[in-house]
This record gives sequence, structure tokens and C-alpha cells, in this order.
Amino acid sequence: MKRLLLLIPFITGALVAGASDYDKQIDAAMEAVAGGLVDIDKHQFTVQPPEMQKDKARKGHTLTGQITSVAGKGAKADVIAYRVQREKGIRSIELQINDGMWLPVSEAVMTAMGGYVTGGPMTEEAQQGVARALAKLLDGSSRRAAEVLVARIAIRHC
Repeated sequence: MKRLLLLIPFITGALVAGASDYDKQIDAAMEAVAGGLVDIDKHQFTVQPPEMQKDKARKGHTLTGQITSVAGKGAKADVIAYRVQREKGIRSIELQINDGMWLPVSEAVMTAMGGYVTGGPMTEEAQQGVARALAKLLDGSSRRAAEVLVARIAIRHC
């Protein structure tokens, strides 16, 4: 039991370090003219720089963009469009895979985003808590990896 308790700081530190690595990869991808690669939970995505549109009827804005999964041999790459609506916090995040129907991200992702959804002030500790919560949601599926990646992009731009 003592050994397990001694490992907790290392595991927590690894999650925070992983989260900051994602942020660095996202920043590098956003700065690339043709987009760049982001590795998240053993999945690779090409991230295109997002566009921001001001909502005239509301006091918010919409962030739209596209990520593309990097397909293996013989597999088809998924093109994932996203839109993030913000009004006093992130109001909604929706994904559209391969020109299908727009679907909201899972409730678990929205819950993990905490203060970014409510629009309240975020301390450094709260920001790290959100990064850890999002990292814990990764379950190996490409859908969840895409949801977490888009949530991280939304946090960076909203």
C-alpha cells in the first residue's frame, strides 16, 4: 500500500506532463501553414488552423476547424470537422465525421472541462486539473482521442 501511495505523485506528474506535451503539439500544428501532426493516445491527427467567427446575434463566437486522422495501411482517414460555440464559456462542442451528422462531444468531456464551460476565472491549479481530467478520459478509441483533442483546441482558443 505504501508503494502505491508513493507512485501517485509520479502518475499525476506524468498526466500533467502529457497534457503540456499535447499543448505544445497543438501549438506547433496551429503555427504550421498546412497544419501539423498531433499524437494523442496512440492516434495521430493532422490539425488545420481553426477559424473564428463572431456571432452577431449573441455576445459570443464560433470556432470552426478540421482535424484528419492519419490512417494506417489500407485504412481510410477520417475527416473530422468541429465547431465550438462560446458565450460566457464554452457552450457546446460538436463534431462531424466524414460529412455525417453533427454530434455533440460526450458529456464526460464537457464535464471534465469544468470552469471553461461555466466561463468563470480559472486558476493555474484549475487549468491543470482540467488537463488531468481530459487525459484520464482517453480510453484508446480514436473517437475519444478526437474529442479530447478538439476540447484542448477549444481551451487554447476560447
